Amino acid sequence: MTQHRQGFVSYEEHTGLASYKSCPCPVMGHSSAHHIAGNMWKAFLCCLFVATVAAVPAWEPNKQYVYTVEGRALTGLHQLANQYTGILVKAKLAIEPKTTQELRGKLFAAQFAHVNMVMPEGCCQDIADDYPKWQPLPWDNKPFELKLNNGLIQNLTVSDSSNEWQTNMLKGILSPLQVNVQGMNIIRDRQNSLPVANSSNAVFRAMEATITGKCEVVYDISPLPKIVVQQQPELAPLSDLENDNIFDVTKNLNFLNCKERSALHFGFTGLDDFEPGQNKMGEFLSHSSFNRAIISGTFSKFTIQSSVTINKVLVSPEMYNNQQGIIASRVNLTIVSIEEPENIPAPENPRNAGDLVYRYKAFADETPQRTKSDKAFYVDRDSSSSSSSSSSSSEENAPNSSSSSSSSSSEEETRKPRMSEHMKRSSSKFSNMNENERPAFHMSRQNARFRRSAKRQVTFAENQQSSDIGRRSVIPESSSKDEFQMRPQNEEATTIPLPPFLMDLEWSAVNDPSRMNPVESVIKLAYQINSDMQNASSIPEQNTLAKFIIMTRLVRIMNREELSELTKKLFVPEPVFQNLSRTSFNNGWATWKSFRDAVAEAGTLPALLTISEWIRDNKIAGTEAVAVIAALPRASLVPTPEYLDAFFELSTDPKVKKQNSLNSIVLLSFSNLLRQVAVDHVSAHDNYPVHIWGWMVPKRFPQLTKNYIPHLGRLLNEAINEGDSRQIQVSIGALGNVGHPSILPIFEPYLEGTRNASKFQRFLMVSALDNLASVHSKEAAAVLLKLYQNTGESHEIRCLAVSLLMKTDPSASMLQRMAEFTNTDPDPQVTSMVQSAILSAAKLQDPPNWQLANNAKAAVNLLKPNIPDLSFSQTFMKSRMAEDLDLAYEEFISYIGSSDSLFPSSLFASVTRNMGGSRNEHSSIATMWSSVKEALNYFEQKFENNRRQNKNQSSRRASSWPQWNTDELESLLKIIRDKAEQVEGNMQFRFAGAQKFFPFDKNWMDRIPKLVKQFSQRFSQSNAFNNVKLYNPVRLTLAFPNALGLPSIYTLEAPSLLQSTGEFRLRSQPDLSKGSDDTVQIPDFLNVTTDLNLVFSMKKMSKIGFLAPFENARYIAGLERNLLVNIPLRASVNLDFENYHVDATLELLDSSQYHKLLQWNSLPYTTRHDILTMNPASQDSNAKVIHVRPSKWFNKTVGQQTTGIAFTIMAQTEEEFIDLQWLLQSLQSHDVKSRAHYFWASRSIKFTDMSVSHDPTLSTAKTVRFTAAYDDNTEADPQYEAFMADFVEYDEDETNGKPKKKQWNRSMYAPRQILWNEDDNYNPANPSSTKSPDSYIRRQEFLAKVSAVAASASAAVLDVSVQFEGETEAVFTATAAKASSLFDGSSSSLLFISAKPAQLSSDSQRFQTFLSANVSMPQVPSMDLLEALEFNPNSSMTARLDMNNGTNTQWTVILKGNMEQSLEFRQAVAQSPLAQECQYQMNHLGNNLLSACRNAIETASRLDDHTFTLKYKNIPTPVLRKIYSVYTVIRHLLYPYFSENVLPWNPPQNEVQINVKMNENSNALSVNMRAPIMDVQFTDIRLSPLESSLFRLNPNTKALERVRKQFSPLFSQPSCVVDGTAAVTFNNRTYPLNLGKCWHVMMMDVPKEPAFRTESQRPQSSNLAVLVRNNNFGLKKDVQVILGNNMIELSPQSSDLSKFVQVSVNDRPLRLWPNKNTNVYAEGMLIAQAFRMQNGGVQLNLPYYYLKLAYDSERVLLQASNKYRDEVRGLCGAFNGDPFSDFKTPQNCIVKNPSAFAATYAITDETCDEPTQVLKKNSRLEPCVQNKVYFIDVISQQKSMNANKRGFEMFNSANDSSSSSSSSSSSSESESRSESGSNSSSSSSSSSESDETAKSSKKPANPSVPASCTSHRTKVVAEGHEICFSMRPLPECSSRCRPADKQKKAIKFHCLVKGPTAQHWQKMVKKGVNPDFSKKAAHKEISVSIPTSCLID
Repeated sequence: MTQHRQGFVSYEEHTGLASYKSCPCPVMGHSSAHHIAGNMWKAFLCCLFVATVAAVPAWEPNKQYVYTVEGRALTGLHQLANQYTGILVKAKLAIEPKTTQELRGKLFAAQFAHVNMVMPEGCCQDIADDYPKWQPLPWDNKPFELKLNNGLIQNLTVSDSSNEWQTNMLKGILSPLQVNVQGMNIIRDRQNSLPVANSSNAVFRAMEATITGKCEVVYDISPLPKIVVQQQPELAPLSDLENDNIFDVTKNLNFLNCKERSALHFGFTGLDDFEPGQNKMGEFLSHSSFNRAIISGTFSKFTIQSSVTINKVLVSPEMYNNQQGIIASRVNLTIVSIEEPENIPAPENPRNAGDLVYRYKAFADETPQRTKSDKAFYVDRDSSSSSSSSSSSSEENAPNSSSSSSSSSSEEETRKPRMSEHMKRSSSKFSNMNENERPAFHMSRQNARFRRSAKRQVTFAENQQSSDIGRRSVIPESSSKDEFQMRPQNEEATTIPLPPFLMDLEWSAVNDPSRMNPVESVIKLAYQINSDMQNASSIPEQNTLAKFIIMTRLVRIMNREELSELTKKLFVPEPVFQNLSRTSFNNGWATWKSFRDAVAEAGTLPALLTISEWIRDNKIAGTEAVAVIAALPRASLVPTPEYLDAFFELSTDPKVKKQNSLNSIVLLSFSNLLRQVAVDHVSAHDNYPVHIWGWMVPKRFPQLTKNYIPHLGRLLNEAINEGDSRQIQVSIGALGNVGHPSILPIFEPYLEGTRNASKFQRFLMVSALDNLASVHSKEAAAVLLKLYQNTGESHEIRCLAVSLLMKTDPSASMLQRMAEFTNTDPDPQVTSMVQSAILSAAKLQDPPNWQLANNAKAAVNLLKPNIPDLSFSQTFMKSRMAEDLDLAYEEFISYIGSSDSLFPSSLFASVTRNMGGSRNEHSSIATMWSSVKEALNYFEQKFENNRRQNKNQSSRRASSWPQWNTDELESLLKIIRDKAEQVEGNMQFRFAGAQKFFPFDKNWMDRIPKLVKQFSQRFSQSNAFNNVKLYNPVRLTLAFPNALGLPSIYTLEAPSLLQSTGEFRLRSQPDLSKGSDDTVQIPDFLNVTTDLNLVFSMKKMSKIGFLAPFENARYIAGLERNLLVNIPLRASVNLDFENYHVDATLELLDSSQYHKLLQWNSLPYTTRHDILTMNPASQDSNAKVIHVRPSKWFNKTVGQQTTGIAFTIMAQTEEEFIDLQWLLQSLQSHDVKSRAHYFWASRSIKFTDMSVSHDPTLSTAKTVRFTAAYDDNTEADPQYEAFMADFVEYDEDETNGKPKKKQWNRSMYAPRQILWNEDDNYNPANPSSTKSPDSYIRRQEFLAKVSAVAASASAAVLDVSVQFEGETEAVFTATAAKASSLFDGSSSSLLFISAKPAQLSSDSQRFQTFLSANVSMPQVPSMDLLEALEFNPNSSMTARLDMNNGTNTQWTVILKGNMEQSLEFRQAVAQSPLAQECQYQMNHLGNNLLSACRNAIETASRLDDHTFTLKYKNIPTPVLRKIYSVYTVIRHLLYPYFSENVLPWNPPQNEVQINVKMNENSNALSVNMRAPIMDVQFTDIRLSPLESSLFRLNPNTKALERVRKQFSPLFSQPSCVVDGTAAVTFNNRTYPLNLGKCWHVMMMDVPKEPAFRTESQRPQSSNLAVLVRNNNFGLKKDVQVILGNNMIELSPQSSDLSKFVQVSVNDRPLRLWPNKNTNVYAEGMLIAQAFRMQNGGVQLNLPYYYLKLAYDSERVLLQASNKYRDEVRGLCGAFNGDPFSDFKTPQNCIVKNPSAFAATYAITDETCDEPTQVLKKNSRLEPCVQNKVYFIDVISQQKSMNANKRGFEMFNSANDSSSSSSSSSSSSESESRSESGSNSSSSSSSSSESDETAKSSKKPANPSVPASCTSHRTKVVAEGHEICFSMRPLPECSSRCRPADKQKKAIKFHCLVKGPTAQHWQKMVKKGVNPDFSKKAAHKEISVSIPTSCLID
């Protein structure tokens, strides 16, 4: 062999023809032209000879090769059990080579057999030939013809009468003969070892066509040892072991790299690099194809002895299961003989069947006629294949590609990156295209919500030519025109080449009415479904939901005419709802609804047209029509342009426009579908069968940007012009759903402020960029980043921009920029949003979010170090994977804090499920409001409450006490009220692919009373309802051929039923049905009576298998899971709002009947299913359940003895272990949220059946009566006092069951009887009055007892009882009461529980439990640190638990505890930096209540050392064992901190001693416990911040307050302080303050002006004001509290150092006592509660005004409710969360000087001192800054790269003047050429602005002669504290010119406050630059003189 240079392969070596080196192809040399021409002819003849000899390596002409064919296709859940179903095939194959390029053959003696059996050895197990029942395969035995190309099968020709399934099976049988040992169609690879003629081994990659597609094949060729052939002669039956060389040729298919792919798919989303049928799809499917051929001879001439192809598909049935199923297929060809030919004839009426690739076709005799325009829909046969963009294809699509190439280019293909050069070019030019040239598609980041890995784009093929340039086409010409299915046309049915109904014409039952009539079949199924629904308990057994799926499939194949016929037969009009009973709904009602929902789920064009016709004919309307339309985006099967046009036409139908809700859902659903099909490229590829039909819409889809989007834009503009808020919101939502960059120009004028829109509407436009952020992340990120960076924008929009930026895969550098900016960002809301977003992103752990997590980690340490307040805006991202299951979920929660409410103004939450690697947004919810407070206030105005009105009226009675009322204060201060936001809002839901959108505005809220009235009128009498909804939220279909040429099919569906039927009646007092149309009178009493049958059922059906078209059969290994929830309930509920009482009576409907209430089962099975039957597959007669082992049964009846209502729990399972470990493993697989998201997910697919049923035969009770009552001591109850004076009640004697008369009087409430002694048996929780259920007396007794222990307390009691009535009676009662002191931490609690079961037994006994607990805590100093450090805060508690089980035995537990502060802790607090800072402020500044002091005081009162003694007696042993079991669990959980000493010395008896000690930082605690049998110690148990807040006991704070403060330290208890020399605002801003002798408004309630107010409507008045001033005694202060027309005055009692204060109410002194509350009433209403503090100060609680005040003569502390947010004025600031806006004057100016700010709130009357009056007068000179929005250029248009052209004057140094001038000229020329050649997308306004800027930058050639006397300059006018700029450049005369004439014009100016920004622009104008202010807001019109013309001077 000739040696060649390394890395160079000769032609002979490459072709395997080294033996023919005697005739080599010549190499060009130095010779004459004649000699060269001669050599060329010789070379041509030589190469022709070589090609002729090498053409037939495997087939010798004039011979007949006979092979036996053995095949099988089986499917099963093999990892569960080796039970399979499928077919066996055997036949004979004869091949006769006719010429070197042509083979003829026939397949004969074909037979097949069914298999459905257990195969212990697996799917490859040998099956005896006589076991199955063989039957003839319906084969026509007609000949076929093969065309070869270099020995490889290139084309198949069959008889025209051959069915398509016969052709595909033939291709499958012939595919094993595709043996490439000469290395044809090589794919270049460094690892290739190419075959040569005399070699014996090779490894290479090649492109090859087989039944599964034209894909990459990896060949391994090696010699086969003859000993193997000797032992296995079937491998090479005709080989000569002595003389023949035998080779083992194996090949594996790489389905990732295919040029042609035969696959069909529907409904897939969120899979990375998804292509149907590839080797790996997510985590749920793997696909492999392996071929082994044994050949004898040489590589140049050989015989195929045997060849076997094995194809396997492994699938997780539900995408997440560990146990998988399999579809296994095998074709084995073994040579039998080589004989003389029998001259097989050519096929009759030959039909070109193309290459060996499987073809999907609906009808074999129909040839699709495609026009030239159809090429717009073409898609590459493998859109993600790397080999599809081969070395030749990339050149072919290039504009200047040559048709010639090297000779090897036809056989060698190069690996390319996944993105083709065509898409790279189109992507790079995308931003330069105008709207009509942009491709409709773009790569999306898929549908997961907060990060996707979008790594691939699907390329577009300009044509379907060959990838071999200048050579024969790989794809036959005949197949190029019909490789796709016929696209659905108009009203015709969609042709779906998949089961169950569409196959070849000759065997399709669609055309065989004797087998199946679709119309009649649908009618039959609809009536069956209706019949099944009559008995909800049997829905799973009847397979009702499977029938619905069958009906939906039938509807899909129907045309419009057939659907219209069905409509006429099945439609039932909705009955008029007036006095209807349940029987009023006839049986046809559910029949019609099942058909209606089947049409909605069909997703075809005829179905859509039918729905449109229903709407126009009023067959469906309102909520029914909304539900149908909402399903269309998810259900659409083939959304072609015709489909979209029909949908769009529906949105413009006048009938639709008249119905607001329907109009909204049509627009939103249409826009959703439009994005999925025409914008989101990944969705368009993954969700629809593009490999069968091509793209759903053409790649250039002008309808999108020329019709659809402009129409939605027009709707938006019209709605804004008309002020229609609802339509505005819907239009914005629809544009956002499209997610195309073309929506940006529509939003641009509103976002940039050039067109008016409310703040909320602009906010909604930004929120609408959500889908744009997913599909076009770069375009969206550019806009969002600008919005975020604009600090002059509202915090709502900036926060939303941050939230959406996290969905655009932000880079590490972007996140670092954002993190760094948190240190200087002036808005805490935005800072909090960025902090939370980056921190939560850094914690993401799932693989799809690794990149985002790593980027976030790079920015975490740059964030501002403070902990954000949870009341501020936040974004949280979390991901979690379920262990051992391919399940995960991703949560995205974002909310935007409100400036006027503690509730967020907007909330966005979504859950993305990940099942088997497929991610899709499962559900989302969003709510947005313009103003939470205004919405709540307006909503409240629509509801009248008599008690509230009485309070309001009493508080507004005339009085003359205040010196000033709030109205006068508002007038004196000249307060300008803020204007409230227009009430707008919406709620959005997305679930199972359907979107629901509910917009709200003022007009909608005005309709609430009328809607309530109509509802009440409708149901004032009993009326029936019947709501049925069938839907299929999961619809996955995947099909690709197996080795036998049969389609392998995987489907997953989850049909669901939601049904609510029954009767309903509503009665109220007053009668709501007779109420006003303006307001709703809240009733005092409400009665609801209903018969309700609520049913939810879901069937999850997974089917794995293949189709046998020759017998209309589908072989299935299936898994079905059924869930049924059935609630048949009769209820009567009485709601007594006036007395806080609820009484409900419940019973089961038809309680004498058997009801299955809950069922869950799992059914694995195998079957052969006849697809033409209308029965579900699992109901087939030959269906076999897959059993693993004998079932374990569980059957138990519960409730019979306890309640009298018996429930039977039945369970049958084949799990191996059912124990605690199994339960723990099941629970560990999910956290709480994961279990909620995947409540149906199960680790096992074994057979399981569980149910809960009501058993009427064992039940002795039928009715359940539930009562609940609440009471408190907030209001006096005279009725109670009178009632208690003489009370007699009969109660049941606990001992003998006889009635006993009780006498009652108030003396029983004496406090002495509430206290108890551990030596007696008295427990105050044991009621002295009655133990009967729902006892008013017991509630009042408990209320009095707890109030007596905790003096001056707020007390409440809750009483709940449940009674089961019938033949037996069971009673369960619980009463709980608690009182908390108003001035310290003391509390008292009582709990009483009584249980009387229906039947007494050992398992069901009567018992009573009594628990009482008292906590005693002192009132600790709260306004002075030194007092707090000296005070002893030690506290104590006692508790007693008694339990009586109905016998004389009673066991008792007594707990006593002391909570103390250790000396070490107190010393640590005193020496802490916080305390030192506080003491400095106290000693040097006279401030005791600034932040440092308040935190130090709170810490100084903390209790850290707790000792408890627990004594017990008579506790039963079983209870002790259970207590020990609980202890062992705690010991296990706290094992790292645990130590134990068993049997200690001298243990306590019958008691447990416990000591709990907190560490200094309160983040760890230690527990020591001494018990009778052991000593236990837990050391330094770590505590989370939340746990620490619970254990930080403090007499001054309650546990709930501490928890609230942990989450929201700023606004959990908003406070304002006026201290000695400083003040702290509600927004926590501290500033110096000197009040003087002048009254200042500390806080005043100033409601906002309504957005819309009629002339007759008066503005809401202020009710509250707090005034403060310095008095004549140094730093001491006077305080006035104005409460409506009442006034409370507080002042120092003396001038000494004493802090005692005096209080007067309306000029009347108020006497106060320590430790006792004093109630202050005015006009019969409680307006204040006052008590004296330890230091002599006073604390006021104003419950009606939600305000607390503490005053110690020198300082004032206010704690206000969040209801006052953004509606207060005064020294306490704006109370809106923004410290920058705190210094807001009464005239809405924000000033910088704190003294000037304070002076603006001074009341300058005759008592005011002169310095303060002067300061107030001077405060008017302070610069005034308005808090408003500053608009910027958000959506940038394309601008010149030249700075001069963008308005900047460039300065060059003298040395560089010439060079820079030339370079500038050169660059300008180059730039000009570049710009002229680009496709600019700039708007006209942008172009004109650029032109003006360019003109202004030009200079005259000769400076001594002006080129023009007139120029244009921006006019600058200075007025007061503002500098104003003309919005357009104005004409002016140039230098050396003068105006000929002037005229005055009113010109619009944009004004800026004097400052750096205004001065910057002023300087730029002086330099000759004309800034563009055209898009800014016009603030003023100023009259200026403008020259009409100019003359040279």
